[in-house]
Amino acid sequence: MRYVVGITGGVACGKSAVAAMMSKSLGVEVLDTDTLARRLMSDDPEIRHAIQVELSPRAFFPDGRLNTEWIRNTVFTNAESKKRLEAVVHPAVRQEWMRLVAIARSSGAGLLVELPLLYEVHAETEFDLVVVVAASNSTQISRLETSRNLSPTIARNILASQMDISDKVRLADRVIWNDSGLGLLKHQAELLSASFLNTPSFDGSY
Repeated sequence: MRYVVGITGGVACGKSAVAAMMSKSLGVEVLDTDTLARRLMSDDPEIRHAIQVELSPRAFFPDGRLNTEWIRNTVFTNAESKKRLEAVVHPAVRQEWMRLVAIARSSGAGLLVELPLLYEVHAETEFDLVVVVAASNSTQISRLETSRNLSPTIARNILASQMDISDKVRLADRVIWNDSGLGLLKHQAELLSASFLNTPSFDGSY
């Protein structure tokens, strides 16, 4: 049976890039729980209704599309709004990714699960290994302000809402550090993938 690996870390640390690189090296799929959450928020009628009740109808555009910018600005400037949104979305997302993990385990296919709040929601026991992708706080804030065009206030509020990256590093089974360029990140991802491929659980031998 192949591993089910949780990939987590800080915001703007490069989790998605690492997941994509490892997916290619290992030949296993990636489950991005952020994408899963957006899909449920956009497509599930019960969740859509609950979001409008708990936050505001402004959470959706008149044409029905999810207003992600309004939601982000609301929840990261108002702790109570963030709590209400999470109470609606997190249980449904967890139920779905756990269902998909169970399918992966039963098929022996292996799976990489990108889960930003893995430690915050105490999900580490659901995985065979946890990989933390880390960067310095200054790098995270710079990336949020430039590549995601966020205000300094929102960037810092997002960072403050998550567990400190040093605590995630301390808890991790494996760590990839991403304060440098893409080349070094790729090298680390390939080395980690190679170490997995040399274990019985990933190469299929017993």
